[in-house]
Amino acid sequence: MPSSDHVGADVLTLERRRAARKHVIQRVQVLADTRHIEAVMLDVSETGAQLQLLAAAELPTTFVVRFHDGSA
Repeated sequence: MPSSDHVGADVLTLERRRAARKHVIQRVQVLADTRHIEAVMLDVSETGAQLQLLAAAELPTTFVVRFHDGSA
């Protein structure tokens, strides 16, 4: 069971977000330099997305996320 400090930190984190997150589970590719890295998009908002890479990789500061329908 999480401590009360941990729960409070989670609430503060949620309150600081500028945009609501929408939970999604979708396979995507991260296009970084000349690499195509497989990943899963876990959630998305107007200001960003949470990605989980399927293999360890270092990413540059900026990159493109391509959906499997070909859109980016």
